Amino acid sequence: MTKQLQEVQVEREELALAERVLNRSAEQAQADVEAAAPVSAQVAGRAVLLIPYRSDAADEGALPGDYRKILAIVREADGPVQVRAVGERLGLDAAVRGRLEPLRAKMTKLADHGWLHKRPDGRFTTPLALELSRQAAANVTALREKFSALPDVARYLTSRPVRRGFLWDSFDSGIAAALVGDPDAARDHFERVLREDALAPWMVEAQEKTRDLHAIAADRNAVTAWVTRAVDSCRSKLGLDPVPFAIS
Repeated sequence: MTKQLQEVQVEREELALAERVLNRSAEQAQADVEAAAPVSAQVAGRAVLLIPYRSDAADEGALPGDYRKILAIVREADGPVQVRAVGERLGLDAAVRGRLEPLRAKMTKLADHGWLHKRPDGRFTTPLALELSRQAAANVTALREKFSALPDVARYLTSRPVRRGFLWDSFDSGIAAALVGDPDAARDHFERVLREDALAPWMVEAQEKTRDLHAIAADRNAVTAWVTRAVDSCRSKLGLDPVPFAIS
């Protein structure tokens, strides 16, 4: 009797293993089919792109629903994302071999058609983020040509007329003054920021940052470290690689 029970148990285990193998084979076959899916279809005898080029579409409503979900996830991400991260948001089991390949193919199609930007490291971001990063780089180059040294920047920013409601003018001026070792001027500009009426959430956040800076205005090294972290964070969100950052 014991021997028969052992044989039954062995058979059950073999069946379970065979079932898992068949399931994974089916999933891989489906992945291969989806990855090789055509990007166009015949409508009234004419070839119509299932994934239109961004320049030819009025908006993302022209995309199939699953592609719109992918776009939304990438757009909501705090910086460039990996295929695995998008897959996890979609509920895919990344541990199953080949499970992410259909998603990778879809994201690549979106990039090929201008809806996404695929970075050299394989991560994806939105074209808007790429364009913003290019504009930021161009602006930085122009400013470096106009102001060759930090004291020049500080003199320009702190000499501008005070404009009520232009919160960032005073914020930037305060940082510049602190970086060149003028804490009194820095605090004066930071206090102007704090006197503004916080009418929106972003203004509340800006004033919280300003309070932190006001407290460390006399510590040039601390302000430099704060600015370095802020620059690194912005570059990451725009999909730019970190760069050495030094203030002298």
